[in-house]
Amino acid sequence: MADSAASLEYLHLVYLIPEGVHTDHQGVIKTTMRMTPP
Repeated sequence: MADSAASLEYLHLVYLIPEGVHTDHQGVIKTTMRMTPP
């Protein structure tokens, strides 16, 4: 369950958030930038 949640969070960070500040599943604040899926 934890691995699945982490994977979903990763996808959320990489693909769904265009840009801005977001907190990952470990509580680390990171700035996300606009990315294009591979």
